[in-house]
Amino acid sequence: MIGLKPPSGPYTIEMVEGVTFTVTPLTTLDYSVAHMAARRRLEEIEKSLADVEAAGFLPANSLDLGNPDEREGLYREFLVMEMAVRHITGWQGVVDNEMDEPVPVTPENIRAVVKQFPIGEIFFQKFSLYQTLLREAKTRIRKICEWHFTPSGGPQYCQGCVHENTACAKGGKGENGARCPYSEFAPQTIQEQQAWEIVEACAGQLRLTATGQVIGLDMDTVMHMIAARGFDNAPVLELMQDAEKGIVVALSKNGEAAEA
Repeated sequence: MIGLKPPSGPYTIEMVEGVTFTVTPLTTLDYSVAHMAARRRLEEIEKSLADVEAAGFLPANSLDLGNPDEREGLYREFLVMEMAVRHITGWQGVVDNEMDEPVPVTPENIRAVVKQFPIGEIFFQKFSLYQTLLREAKTRIRKICEWHFTPSGGPQYCQGCVHENTACAKGGKGENGARCPYSEFAPQTIQEQQAWEIVEACAGQLRLTATGQVIGLDMDTVMHMIAARGFDNAPVLELMQDAEKGIVVALSKNGEAAEA
C-alpha cells in the first residue's frame, strides 16, 4: 500500500535517461504559494494584453486567453516554472551543447530547461506526486465520512444491502449503477487507514454550538490519539481536517431532516 509521507529532505528525481534533478520537498504550503504566484503572473499577462489592445495595438501571435485551453495551458506553464525555480537545487546530465560543459543551476537556466518538452511535464508529475495523492486521499476521506455519518446512509443503510445480499454489498455496482461509498471511497493509503481509525475512535468527540449544532471534531483529542498511536502526524492531521468537513456536512443533513 502506498503512503502519503513525503521525503523529509532533498531527494533526486529521474527525468529522462542520464538526467536527474535534486529537489527540496514540496509541502502543502509550498504548493499553495506556487499556485498563487502562477495565478498572479497569469493575471498580469491578461492585464498587459488588455492595456496593449486598449491602446489600439494588437501584438503579433497574441495569446487568446479567452480560450479556456490556452489559458489553462499558460497557467500550467507558470505553475511548473514556479515550482521548479523554488525547489530545484541541483542536477546531473544538463550540459551546454555548444560548450559541452555542465549548465549551472540558476533561475534562468531552470526555466529554460523545464520549458523543454517533455521535461516540464515529467517534472510536474513526479515532483507533485505526493500532493496529488494527498488531494485524492482528502477527497476520499471527506466523501466516506459524509456517507458514514449521514442519518439516512452509512451502516444503517448498508445493513439492508447486506441482508438482501445485493451486488453493492459485495463491492459491485448496485441497481442505480453506483458502487457503495464504502467501496468507492475506501482508504487506499496507509495514512487514510490511520485517519479512518481516528474518525471511528473520535465519533463522539464533537464540538457543538450552544444550540447543539455540530461544528467539528475536538481536534485536541484527535491530536492526542494520533500521537498515542504513533501515526504520521502531518498527513493524518491534514486528512482529519477533511474528515471533519465530511462529518459536519453529514450531520447538518441530520439537522435539516429533523427540521423537516
